[in-house]
Amino acid sequence: MAKKPLHPGFFVADYLDEYGLRPADLAGAIGVSRSVVSDLIHGRRALSTEMAVRLGAFFGGGARLWLAIQQDYELDKLGTRKQQIEKAVRPVAELVPA
Repeated sequence: MAKKPLHPGFFVADYLDEYGLRPADLAGAIGVSRSVVSDLIHGRRALSTEMAVRLGAFFGGGARLWLAIQQDYELDKLGTRKQQIEKAVRPVAELVPA
């Protein structure tokens, strides 16, 4: 059974703990407010592209890694709604003559 994707904030909190850093340390180092970091860590804020660049530069791994984590989380969060959307959409092949 596959594990549920986690919010990017989980990984931020985990890395901070691993390095013995506080959210305020991260906020100062990447140039954002402490409330932005806190909201991210607690899953109250989605990871923006800009934040992905900042975290990629700080922790390494690049922005694409952080964006992939956010994307996986959001797709999982859709749950059964994802299948409903896919069923409701008419594919281009139905509109374009053969």
